[in-house]
Amino acid sequence: MHFKLFAVIGALFFYSFCPANTNHTVEKNLPQPEPAMQPTTQPQGQVVRAIKYQNGMPQTLNLQQQFADTIAGIALQLITHAEPLRMHLDEEAMTALRQNLTGIELFFAPPIGTQPDESGVSKLLFLQAGQFANTTQTPDARLFIALADGQYIQSPYVAEDKAHLFTAIENLLTQAAR
Repeated sequence: MHFKLFAVIGALFFYSFCPANTNHTVEKNLPQPEPAMQPTTQPQGQVVRAIKYQNGMPQTLNLQQQFADTIAGIALQLITHAEPLRMHLDEEAMTALRQNLTGIELFFAPPIGTQPDESGVSKLLFLQAGQFANTTQTPDARLFIALADGQYIQSPYVAEDKAHLFTAIENLLTQAAR
C-alpha cells in the first residue's frame, strides 16, 4: 500500500517538472508590476487658490492662469514622490497644527491626481514653522494631503530630496503676489 502511494506521489512530482507539461499561458496571467505613478496629464486650466498664513493670519493670493497651471504641475510632481510618514496625528494634534499656522495652503479644482481612477488631491498644506516645517536645512519636502473630500490625512507626507519643488511653488507664489 505504501509503495503504491509513494509511486503515485513520485510520478506526479516527476510529471510536474517535465518540460512537456510547461503551460506558457500561466505566465500571461501573472500580475504585472504596477507602472510607476506618473501624472496622467499636465494640468491645464486648473483652478488653484493659494492662502499664505503668517501666525494664523491668512492672506489669499489671486493667481493668474499661467501660475495656477505651473503650480498644479509642480504639486502633481510632489504628490507623485510623496510617501506618508508612519505616524498618525490625532484630532488634537491636527488642530494644534492649524493654530498660529505659518505656511501655504493650496486648493485644487478639480482635484489633481496621478491615476485616472483615483479620487485626487483637493488640498495641500506646507508648514513653514513647527515640527513638520519645510526649512532650508532639509532636502525633503514635507506636506499634508487632503483628498477630494477635503479632509486632511492625519499623517504628514515626505517627498525625499524634493525641497526644490516646494521652493519653486514658494517662488511662484511670491511672483504672483506682485
